[in-house]
Amino acid sequence: QAVTTGDRRPLTRLNLALAEARKGDRGRAKLLLEELERQQPGWAEPPLRLAELSRSEGDIAAAVACYERALHRDPRRFEALLALGALLVLQGGAVRAQILLQQCCQLDPTSWQAWDALGAALLATGDEAAAEWALGRAHALAPGELPVAMRLVTAALAAEDHDAWLARWQQETTDDPLNAVPLAARGVLLALLGREAEALDALEAALALEPDNAPLAATVADSLLRSGRDEQAIAALRHAVELDPANPGLRNNLGAALTRVHRYREACAELEQVLAAHGETADVLC
Repeated sequence: QAVTTGDRRPLTRLNLALAEARKGDRGRAKLLLEELERQQPGWAEPPLRLAELSRSEGDIAAAVACYERALHRDPRRFEALLALGALLVLQGGAVRAQILLQQCCQLDPTSWQAWDALGAALLATGDEAAAEWALGRAHALAPGELPVAMRLVTAALAAEDHDAWLARWQQETTDDPLNAVPLAARGVLLALLGREAEALDALEAALALEPDNAPLAATVADSLLRSGRDEQAIAALRHAVELDPANPGLRNNLGAALTRVHRYREACAELEQVLAAHGETADVLC
C-alpha cells in the first residue's frame, strides 16, 4: 500500500519484496530486490536477501554469488559471512570458508552456529584437533543441539580424544538428566568404538527422553542393526518414518533393513514410495 501511494524509499521497497516472497511470488520479489541492488550500490541488504531466496530454492551457485556481492558492500556482515562459509564447505572450498568463519567467531563469539560451521570447515580440511576445539565451543553454547554433538563425535573420534568426551557427556547427563543430546552423543561414540551394549543403553535412554525425535530414532535403529537386532531396528525405523515421512533416507534405510531379513515385498513397498515421491532425485536407494 505504501509503495502504491508513492513511497519509494529503499526500506519500504525492501519490505515489499520480502512480503512478496512470503506470499510465494518469488519472481516478483527477485525483480524488486535486483532493482534495489542496482539503485543502492552501497547497501548490502538487497544482495543478501537475494542470496537467501536463491538458497531456499536450491540454487547454490546463485546464492554464493549474491553473498559475495553482499560482502563486497559490507565485509563484516555476519549473516553473509556465516552463510557463505557454510556453502563453501559444501562446495569443496573449506580453506576459504575457514577464513570467513573465523571472522564470524570474532564478530560474535557467542554464536554457536559460527563455531559449528567453523568446526565443519576444519573437519573438511582434516584438522581434527582444531575441529574438535571449535565444535566443543559450539556444543558448550548449545548443549541441546544434536547435529552439533554428532559432528563433535566425528571430530573426537578422528582426534583420538574419545575417552575425554565419553567422560564429559557422562557428566553432562548427570548435571542435566533431561537433556537427550549428551546421551545420544555418548551412545553414538560408544557404537563407533564397538561397545554396542553400552551404546544401545545410552541411545535408548536418549530416545525415551525424546520419543518424537526422528534423527535420534534413526540413530538408535542404526546401532540396533550393527548389533544384529534386526526386528528392533525395523521397529525403530518405522517409528522414524512415521515422524518424518518425507525423508527419503529413512525410508531407504527401512527398505534396506527389511531386505536384510528377507522381507522383500515390504522392502519394495517402502522403496517404491521413495521413487513415487522423489523420482530421479531419489539417489539413496539401497
